[in-house]
Amino acid sequence: MAKPCQRFKLLLALTLLLGLLVNWAFASTAEEGLANRREQLLATMIEEYLKLTDYELVQSKALVQSVLADEEVQRTRSDLMEAERRIMENFVRQVVDKEQEEPPARSNIANRLFYLIAKSLIYQEFEAILRRHDTTNPRRKFSPENYLIERALKRNGLDDLQRRVTRKQIKFMSDFVKDVDAYLAQLTPQERRTDEVEAQKNGGVVS
Repeated sequence: MAKPCQRFKLLLALTLLLGLLVNWAFASTAEEGLANRREQLLATMIEEYLKLTDYELVQSKALVQSVLADEEVQRTRSDLMEAERRIMENFVRQVVDKEQEEPPARSNIANRLFYLIAKSLIYQEFEAILRRHDTTNPRRKFSPENYLIERALKRNGLDDLQRRVTRKQIKFMSDFVKDVDAYLAQLTPQERRTDEVEAQKNGGVVS
């Protein structure tokens, strides 16, 4: 099933990076040219992270829809299964609603960031579905419905989805590191010192 620890580490790293970039981009002490480059770096990361999140949502929605249509899931009638169906249907509905929503303009970095966060929170609901039916967890007792849904997830492509998403996540992090390196390479010594001071104020490190 899922590897929530790895996913949690990725999300934690991204949250810290986003927080650092937001503080950098809008630091009142930054010179105009430096602030503009910071904003450009932040905007680039938001757009790339949005692409990753959109991919995750599209793929996870398709998987959950397949599970809902799965023959074994459909013919199982119980209160618990009905509750699980409602949870999965609600996830699909949220993804569809977000797909139909008009996104903020790219030039509005703050609203674009909130839009990204909202999408990320929806994807976390998919991950909660996976955790709930991960029967390898030794600290929980599982119902027959848990085992059934886990089988349906695997039968409909969960393992392949996780491999593809992991590859996308790794590429995103690799590309972001390259973007940060390119940003740092164009700084003057004075700008580099300013960045180091801002990073230390916000708990980050510029290497």
